[in-house]
Amino acid sequence: MEGVEVRIDPEKCTGCGSCFKTCIYDGLRMKKDKASIKQENCLGCGRCEMTCPNKAVSVTIDNFDRIDELIARFEERTDITG
Repeated sequence: MEGVEVRIDPEKCTGCGSCFKTCIYDGLRMKKDKASIKQENCLGCGRCEMTCPNKAVSVTIDNFDRIDELIARFEERTDITG
């Protein structure tokens, strides 16, 4: 999703698959026993970040001045209430 970047730290990823199993948008794949982001599908909802037991997933926002716009876009696409 434009304005949001999701990354996997390969040093922290143990390949447990928790993030992969929780993603409802097919935004992750397991490759060589590590998780990786499928940017074309990822909506940046943060479920994978919250689920990862090793804190290998990070979600960053490029410009916090756009936070209201990003929240509105998230709410259009998914239930982000947890």
